[in-house]
Amino acid sequence: MKAMAEAYKDLPRHKWPREDREQYNIWSSEVAGVKASYNALAAEYNAQMAKFNWRFANVGELPQGADKPLPREFKPYVTE
Repeated sequence: MKAMAEAYKDLPRHKWPREDREQYNIWSSEVAGVKASYNALAAEYNAQMAKFNWRFANVGELPQGADKPLPREFKPYVTE
């Protein structure tokens, strides 16, 4: 996407070749979908971790053999 935007930086988007505009739109929608999927997964994870005091996520109460706890929270992607 960056390479295509750089190639057409001096040309308004409506003057790009049709196939390049379509491909750029496909890529943009795929990126938006990946971000939305990650944000939904992070939100579900954060909600589940907030429900209970999970033993495997507490530093002082790790089960035998565990060396580091799971993260308590994931930050969502910044969508601009």
